[in-house]
Amino acid sequence: MSYLQVRNYEAINISKEAGKYRTWMLTLLGLFFVGVLFELITTLLGKIYGYWKSSPVDDWLGFSLTMMVKIYNGVVLYIISLVGYLSYSNPKLKKQPVSKAVADEQVKSILHIMKAKKPFLSADFSLSTFAELMETTPSILSKLLNSYLDTSFNDFTNKYRIEEVKDKLRKGLHKSLTLEYIAEDSGFKSKTTFYRAFSKFSSQTPKEYIKQLEKEKKVS
Repeated sequence: MSYLQVRNYEAINISKEAGKYRTWMLTLLGLFFVGVLFELITTLLGKIYGYWKSSPVDDWLGFSLTMMVKIYNGVVLYIISLVGYLSYSNPKLKKQPVSKAVADEQVKSILHIMKAKKPFLSADFSLSTFAELMETTPSILSKLLNSYLDTSFNDFTNKYRIEEVKDKLRKGLHKSLTLEYIAEDSGFKSKTTFYRAFSKFSSQTPKEYIKQLEKEKKVS
């Protein structure tokens, strides 16, 4: 399955769910319109009929009919508000199951983009910008990273940045550039974040890694 097919698959699912919500809302709005129409009719009948008779029975019937219409409208409005809130706060689109084949293709696309385009080199690289690049949502992208790559977005990004730093160190750029500059050029905003990430993914400090490289060169 190609990346374009994956996007089409997602688009079809989103379109189906959006169609369901539109149908629900149009139905509820139709019911609300009927209620408003009933209220207008009862008001007109009350005005007209009230001039002919004004017995207690007539008043009671008119009051009952009016209250029934108002309760009907109130219930419909409540349902519309409830459906709108649920669709905004906990939409079914986010819970849409993704098949393993689709997820595998998405993961391949993630890895391909990180390797080919290296978006992590930008210090402003974020989950939302990556999701935009992937033409998906941040929630779906985060779920893919957590469920299929067993990592968070920050760790995933920093690991690529550390590999970029190591590649530059292997090329000997630290001899003409500062370590901080190399880290910044690899996408790190903070020196503290860089050193913490390097130790986490390399089990050694940058200076220890440089010493290791120098020893390996002497041996070879």
